[in-house]
Amino acid sequence: MKKITLNNFNINDAIIPLGFAFGLILTTLPTLADASNSAPIRQDYSTFYVDAKIGNDQNDGLSNQTPWKTIAKVNAQDFVPGDTILFKRGDVWFERLNIYNAGVADKPITFGAYDNVKESRSANKEVKKSADPVISAADIINPSLWVKEQTPASANSNNEAGAIYSATIGTLSNPNQLYVDNQFYDIARYPNQGLLSATGNSTDQRTVIDTNLTLPVPSVDLIGSTIITKSLPWTFDPAVVSNYNEDTKTITTSNDIRYVMTAGYGYYFRDKLWMLDAPNEWYYDKVAGKIYIWMPNGDAPSNHIIAVTARDYGIVGNHSNYVNIKDIKVVHAGMANVIISNSTGNVLNNVTTLGGSWGFKLGCTSCKLQNSRAEGAFGYGVESNGNNVTLAQNFVNNTGNVGYTPDLTPFAVVVNGEKSIVEKNTVLNSAYSAIVFNGSNHTIKNNRIDNLCLKLGDCSGIYSWALDPYNTQIGNTIDSNIISNAMQVTEGVPHPYDQGNGIYMDDRINHTTISNNTVYNTAIGIFIHNGHNHLIKDNNVYQSRVFGLAIQQDWVPAGYVVDNAVDRNYLHSLGSAMALFNYSESRLDFGKSKDNKLCTNSANKSVRAFIGNNSVNNHFTIDEWRASNLGSEDIGSVSLERSCEEEVEKFSEPFKSDVVRAQ
Repeated sequence: MKKITLNNFNINDAIIPLGFAFGLILTTLPTLADASNSAPIRQDYSTFYVDAKIGNDQNDGLSNQTPWKTIAKVNAQDFVPGDTILFKRGDVWFERLNIYNAGVADKPITFGAYDNVKESRSANKEVKKSADPVISAADIINPSLWVKEQTPASANSNNEAGAIYSATIGTLSNPNQLYVDNQFYDIARYPNQGLLSATGNSTDQRTVIDTNLTLPVPSVDLIGSTIITKSLPWTFDPAVVSNYNEDTKTITTSNDIRYVMTAGYGYYFRDKLWMLDAPNEWYYDKVAGKIYIWMPNGDAPSNHIIAVTARDYGIVGNHSNYVNIKDIKVVHAGMANVIISNSTGNVLNNVTTLGGSWGFKLGCTSCKLQNSRAEGAFGYGVESNGNNVTLAQNFVNNTGNVGYTPDLTPFAVVVNGEKSIVEKNTVLNSAYSAIVFNGSNHTIKNNRIDNLCLKLGDCSGIYSWALDPYNTQIGNTIDSNIISNAMQVTEGVPHPYDQGNGIYMDDRINHTTISNNTVYNTAIGIFIHNGHNHLIKDNNVYQSRVFGLAIQQDWVPAGYVVDNAVDRNYLHSLGSAMALFNYSESRLDFGKSKDNKLCTNSANKSVRAFIGNNSVNNHFTIDEWRASNLGSEDIGSVSLERSCEEEVEKFSEPFKSDVVRAQ
């Protein structure tokens, strides 16, 4: 095998260069208080340059010939409005960037990139830039630290002598990611893939019963491990194992599982050395400060670039009004790659994040995230917690979909606060819901969402939920989005759970305009659950597996689900085109429908109606529904006589390719 050296490693082909592999770099970072020791605040603004290779922190940093070297030097400065700080393209910093200064509206402070811009030789003279500068929250493990374990790492017979290597690296706060030559490795777990299943119904939130559980080690070795439970189709949650009764096959945890575990729901274990029993896995012993890894094909880790998360954050901005960040890549943070808090007027443009529990975590008002990418975040691709935020033309991919199974409940994009705009984003390959919003007067428009609900159910392309009975979430608009391929969850649930929906307004979301959207291949195209005063108009729903549109009332007070308007929609379903359910009243007075086209591909009639306790549980044609006098007035809607197959087939053709998912 070719051994990687400084001479043959290409920095542009990887996230982290071997040139920094002088040991695990653990930097003491400055805090806000450290700024008091810096130079007096300047009145004029300047451009500063930072070069990780040839820079020197004794330089003035005022030209690309006299650049600074480290982010620590940058962190120690007091920047003034109008300042620009540029990092050299193609370089990598294994530090955290702290931004505690503020600009003003007409003179922001800008962090960006410089140098290595070259013109291509193509006929159109396209200008190409070299790789964006990288801020890495992971550090490379010195190859010389790796030692072959001469005996099996534990009593697990699968751990062959000599297959596992270890390196003593010291204490890390949150080492939740490890990459070998930029390839993600899973934390050792049991079982290696898939989920185990509870066989009994627990009576509390601290037990899991599995009479089929068989361990390759003594039961005492399970204590202290982490159990990740899927206690309902829509959640993964960790708990610590405090006891295991081998006679009753009952696992007890020291903290609550989110819901009571019942038969058929899934779980797995991690965080014990004995679980390291196959290639492409690793384990960190936080007591010994020691990391273990099993390489494929009996290879030695010293032949590879191995990086492990060493810092919780890549870029931290706090009270950093009018600070702009552009053309920077931030990777592998234990928590958030980029976090902005208590700030106003920030613009993040062409910023890329990779890994992390969050790609971007934004606590700013009137700020923008645009033309940016969040790839492979474990929990949230983007989370916004301010008012008047714009998320535009971003690419969010593989949220919660890295490795075999997530260890928390992931969302690709989450928008809180008020009056935000989420537009022209592409959200692909999400383990759970794609765009989730809370609050009022948001606009969600012209987004492209594909391939979602890959690991959790009760999920949607666009989703909102508010349990508070006094919730006042109103005035939201969902317009002209395209949503396709919300999957059915089959793993870790008692039975296949087909509730991967297109647009889902859950408990007590009201007064939403849902218009001009296209939804393809979902369980329910548009789902209104316990909500009133929604306007649902001019949407096209194709190939829904269960219902084209569903409106349901269950646990809310009588008369709550009213005044919904369903106008001029095309609703196609393999089940029923429109479904109305009321589990708490004797009528289905949910509002009015007008001029809809209802179509099914089966012998089912277009309308399904259910009234509490099965007093009504029938299928109707639209004419039969209007004549039933059960409520929910309809004017002018039609059940299409033809099967719709030709039209649906023509429409669905673009959705059958992998072009979108391959971006």
